[in-house]
Amino acid sequence: MKQALFTYIDNHKEEMLSFWEDLVTTESGSDNIEGVNKVSEKIRVLLETAGAKVTLKSFPNAGNMLIAHFDGGNKAPVLFLGHMDTVFKKGTLVRHPFVIKDGLAYGPGILDMKAGLTIACFLAKAFTAVGYKDRPLKIVFAGDEENAHPHSNAPQ
Repeated sequence: MKQALFTYIDNHKEEMLSFWEDLVTTESGSDNIEGVNKVSEKIRVLLETAGAKVTLKSFPNAGNMLIAHFDGGNKAPVLFLGHMDTVFKKGTLVRHPFVIKDGLAYGPGILDMKAGLTIACFLAKAFTAVGYKDRPLKIVFAGDEENAHPHSNAPQ
């Protein structure tokens, strides 16, 4: 199974890079609820297409929380946690656009947490594609982690 997972990831490298760029170029600072919700929608579409059951929990003063579930065995799920907001204010992308230069990627939220979101989503897709059913896969991405969840119940 390990080799099948590696092969899946290798075969989807361009799709992953494109998705990562799309997330990075969607500004989603904690105070940019619309941007965070756009990120959650992009992830929802990707995961539902891969067979996940996805719920978006909305909050009046925070970005959505995304909860996705892929069916599996009766054991405790494999849990992927992350957040869709960044510390970067709206407009940062103009000064610091997404770019890959000399094998390194740059842009607001490039690693924390847009790369992590991409990795989690595509790893879940890979596990599903190779028929992994030992445990359910669960994904929980908060919309307001960078400011300590003041307007949601994400930590609960």
